[in-house]
Amino acid sequence: MEIDLTRSTGTTDRDDDSAYYSNPSQLSSDPYDTAIEKSPSSQQTYQHALTRGFEHGPKHKWTSMQRHVLAILWRYYDRSDMGSFTHLFNSITGLQLRSNKLPAQFGNGGRRMAKIKEAVYKVEFHDPEGLFDELHLIIEQHASKVGVEVQLKKVEDVPSSKRSQADIHISVSSETSLSGLDDPWASSNNHTIPIGSPDTSDTAPRAKKSPLILKPLAWMEYEQPHLAFRVWDGNSWTAFKKGHLTSKLFSDRNAGVTQPLAPDDPSGLFEPLCLAHMSFKGGASPFVSVVTSLVQLLKYAGTKEADAMIAVIDLSHEGLEVKNKKHHAKDIIKRLRSSGEMNWSKYRGECEYLIWGDIPQAAIMHTFLATDLYQLADWSKDVAELLRLHLFDGHSRTRSIAQQLRQQQKRLDVHSAAAIGAIALSFGLNKESVSLDHLSHFVTAFLDGGWIRSGHLNDEAQLESAAAFAKSLGSDLLERDVVCAFLGGLERGKA
Repeated sequence: MEIDLTRSTGTTDRDDDSAYYSNPSQLSSDPYDTAIEKSPSSQQTYQHALTRGFEHGPKHKWTSMQRHVLAILWRYYDRSDMGSFTHLFNSITGLQLRSNKLPAQFGNGGRRMAKIKEAVYKVEFHDPEGLFDELHLIIEQHASKVGVEVQLKKVEDVPSSKRSQADIHISVSSETSLSGLDDPWASSNNHTIPIGSPDTSDTAPRAKKSPLILKPLAWMEYEQPHLAFRVWDGNSWTAFKKGHLTSKLFSDRNAGVTQPLAPDDPSGLFEPLCLAHMSFKGGASPFVSVVTSLVQLLKYAGTKEADAMIAVIDLSHEGLEVKNKKHHAKDIIKRLRSSGEMNWSKYRGECEYLIWGDIPQAAIMHTFLATDLYQLADWSKDVAELLRLHLFDGHSRTRSIAQQLRQQQKRLDVHSAAAIGAIALSFGLNKESVSLDHLSHFVTAFLDGGWIRSGHLNDEAQLESAAAFAKSLGSDLLERDVVCAFLGGLERGKA
């Protein structure tokens, strides 16, 4: 079996999917009650309406990596001279922020900053495993470069707002995808709404990017996506019961799902169970597999019956953060191969996650019939030309589909952006419960999958496309925030 996946295509291929999916519940969905706007006048109206809210100048949009740098500097380095401290931070990140911006972000940076701090402060202060060694080296290099004398703290200076260590769990924000990036700090463009660019609320000129090539740090390497998907039909093994997606092993068990088995469980059963699941052998599996690639999702959907359902899953939901509940297939495959298993496959598992037992109802954001996408394509020429659903014929491999998508890649414009918005609507991403991270990752999936390219667009054209997406989606969120999420998805997809 020839299987392949690369991040550049956002695809992966597991052709024999018989061990995966199960009975659907006949849920209704009515996601297509708005039309895709196309006229130039309406596009201008979108931009004008959005731009009116920006007349005072946009604020700096912090990225995940910038928050990581700030948290490490704040925890480990002396801040008695905030001017020098800020100068060092700006050198590392390529920004040009004022000194008052850093304490404001660290103390009042919202949920995303709080998650980054939790991840950093979870590690023992003396960092016995050297997780932060690479970043310390980068900090020292930049300090030498700009002539700032850095002083490492000898003892922990615990912030008053920090929760006890027992309450902290690592839950790193996934605002910027890190795996495989050469320069994770930098932003490729300066948008009207900046994503990871210098603070334009200050009048000083923008700083140039740091010339230092920075590699992802080991402890940040696997920031997970926020969205995942599952398709199943009446012949699948995973069952959809009472709003839960439950694995075959536990679907008929009156006592429900057991506590997750740890990889290092003394029984030694974890690896055999994983191997059976990954190779589609060994009977009922304790895992439910989900994918983060839209190409892979639609490839699987093409093999299913007419009653196939798709679930949209919040992969960052607290119900999936239980210890040993969720596993990146990439890590499991590495573990198996280190034990001499799975050498028959080239599959890397980049876009697959294995969930122990079940996916709780609260983590399932939306479900809909897979045929709804075909109906949407029939109604909208723009959607049909973008998705090219005829490629997902149930026979072609994911790699072949991705190659064909890239060969016929569409240029991003207001029409294709509005089509993405309509597709996002069918995935239920217009609800208030949907986060900006969810929207951003959905947009990135279209670049990673090869459907669209956006490098040709200038700042104004990107904003027009983002506004068309927001209008088509009709989200309960603020339109300005949806525009930001769209632009952030483009940035991540270009990386």
